[in-house]
Amino acid sequence: MAEGSANWIEIEADAPDDVRALTGRLDEHLKAIQQAFDLKVAVRDCEVRVQAGRIGSPMAEQVVRKLLAAVHEGHT
Repeated sequence: MAEGSANWIEIEADAPDDVRALTGRLDEHLKAIQQAFDLKVAVRDCEVRVQAGRIGSPMAEQVVRKLLAAVHEGHT
């Protein structure tokens, strides 16, 4: 398998504003999430793609889904 193509999880956000809130200004939140949870995260429109590091794919998906739910409810 080619490097960089393995085990990406695709998560669809409810709205573009949710993705903007998740990533933060100048991607500051996104960088913090990637560093704290050892994830690679790619964002395009309402799609968030996650590649897990040390915490594993199911936990990575759960973390990102919970963060998206929180920003959708207005918690930023």
